[in-house]
Amino acid sequence: MKLTNALEDLYMIVDTMNTIIQDVIRPNN
Repeated sequence: MKLTNALEDLYMIVDTMNTIIQDVIRPNN
């Protein structure tokens, strides 16, 4: 079990959620 792989997965999940949250906060109308 590699810790770096888990951290990379977690970072990707946080980055994706950050993008989704910004989409919700700023709808492109």
